Amino acid sequence: MKILKRFNWRKRGVEINDFLNNDEFAKQREELKNSRLFYVVRANSEKVFKIGISGMYDGKAIGRLREYQLYYGDADDKNKCSGAKIHFLGKTEYNPDVLQKNSEIYKRELFIKRYLKSNDALDRGRERTSADIESLKRIMGLYDDGPDTKTDKRRSMRSSRGIIKLYKPEPTAKDVPESYVRRFVTKDFDGRVHLGQIESVGPGLGGEDGTDNAKNDKQIYANVRYDDGDVEQLDFKQVEKHVLSDLEVQFRKPQLMSLLNDNRMLGFNDLIKPL
Repeated sequence: MKILKRFNWRKRGVEINDFLNNDEFAKQREELKNSRLFYVVRANSEKVFKIGISGMYDGKAIGRLREYQLYYGDADDKNKCSGAKIHFLGKTEYNPDVLQKNSEIYKRELFIKRYLKSNDALDRGRERTSADIESLKRIMGLYDDGPDTKTDKRRSMRSSRGIIKLYKPEPTAKDVPESYVRRFVTKDFDGRVHLGQIESVGPGLGGEDGTDNAKNDKQIYANVRYDDGDVEQLDFKQVEKHVLSDLEVQFRKPQLMSLLNDNRMLGFNDLIKPL
């Protein structure tokens, strides 16, 4: 993975709107073309960092950063809570022949999030963490860097084996059925209600061999993406608690549209309008 110059664990960070619009970062923006990206950002209104990946399916890595800009707004001296900062950017060249789950960027993110989860440092969903920059840098250092591979089964956890306790979701009594895909959920996080959609169902994270398949956990979970871009896995009991019926979606459509306008996440308005 190549770390972009000026974005190697910057404690103060760079405002996203400055990165996207200022000429001084033109070279770094150019580097993100046709790339898979690992990023660390923090909203000016929050104390936690958000870690994630982008460009996994199309190489358009910069798109996720633009979504953050739209969601959090531009930095404003009159509003200290507006905007968000970039603290780390690392990339690999996008190769369509390499599946997402085989890519070095995906494996790196999976490794770091499991480490954070095992140490109770992963907050809401799977993106926010209470760990500080120095801690994230040290965890990254545990990862044994390796190139993207097309078919081989090599793993990149040799340097940390025996140190890290991998996360395994608690088994539940029932799988989330395939019919729940594209259903909507609402969930309260820190006093703010967010709308989410079940994008797919599948096994939980936590395989001991470093893969994304948990051999000892056969449970099927719902993979939910929320209106601010965060993702989370929910078991059947949680889905049943938060899922909206078609009738509820119709009845609460004005409220949902208002929620979406407030949260400003791309794509969700188009999903609600036809319902």
